[in-house]
Order: sequence, then C-alpha cells, then structure tokens
Amino acid sequence: MMPTLIQWLMYAAPGRIIGREMGGFLVALNIEIFISPLLAVPVLLAAGSYSGMFLLFAAPAAVPGLLCLAFYLKSGELSFTEIFPLKNKICFF
Repeated sequence: MMPTLIQWLMYAAPGRIIGREMGGFLVALNIEIFISPLLAVPVLLAAGSYSGMFLLFAAPAAVPGLLCLAFYLKSGELSFTEIFPLKNKICFF
C-alpha cells in the first residue's frame, strides 16, 4: 500500500484533533480543485497550447531536479551506473 498525505496526517495528529486535521486537509484540497482551472486557463492562453503549457511548467521544474542530481552524483554517494543499471543492454545513453 502506498502511503499518502492523509495517512501521515492521521499518524502525526493527536487523537483529539484528527477530525479538524482531516477537515482542514479536505477544505484545502477542494479549494485547490476549484482554483486550479482558474489559474491554468490564463497560462494556457499565454502558452498557446497544452504542449506549450507543459514546457512552461516542466522547464523550471526540471532545473532544480537536474541540479540536485548533478550535486548528488558529484558527491560520490551515487554513481551513474546505479541510476541507469541497464546502460549496456539498452541503447539510451
């Protein structure tokens, strides 16, 4: 079973406030579901298409991930072959 945020909140909250914790989480979730399209439509119009919107969000999100990976590899704690163990079997790199 995959752990979720709700499970983490249930374990972290004391027994007397679990109801308030779950209520607050569900309110935040529903507000996000309502506001997300209101924020995404102007971005979609600015990007021109869904693929443009994907690139608009993916590019800034990829930069920190690649930087973290580069620093992690440079630290020597993880090698490239541990990340891609099938390097010799599949011609991706």
